[in-house]
Parts: sequence; C-alpha cells; structure tokens
Amino acid sequence: MQSISITASTTLWFILYGIINNQITIRICKEYFTIFHRQVINTDNITLIALAWGVLATWWLGILMGVIITFFVTTQP
Repeated sequence: MQSISITASTTLWFILYGIINNQITIRICKEYFTIFHRQVINTDNITLIALAWGVLATWWLGILMGVIITFFVTTQP
C-alpha cells in the first residue's frame, strides 16, 4: 500500500507542476501551444489547452519517478 501511495502522490505532484508551468507559459507565448503543438482538445480556451498539455506532458514522468522513488524507499535496510 505504501508503494501505491508514493507513486500516486509523486505522479500528482508532477502533474500539478506541469499544469502550473503550462499556465504560465501559455500566457507568455500562446503560439507555442496553438501553432507549434498539435491540437489535443477542440477549444480556443488557453486555460484548457494549458491544462491538457500539463497533464499529457507530465503524467508518464510522474509514474516513472514514483516507481523509482518507491524502489529506493522500500528497499532500504
């Protein structure tokens, strides 16, 4: 149960970071998400675009880091 908790919380923190980072970035340069990235949701709302990209760009890394952290935390003597 501890390993699931560590992996889930790490993933959520990574996703939160990605969302915050993309919310700031899209307000600095909207074209980075609207022109140079493929369209992942059918909307012109920049907040929703940044939210979608924040999740898509970070969930997999959060899971990977969660598994790595879990391995090192649970295998200590």
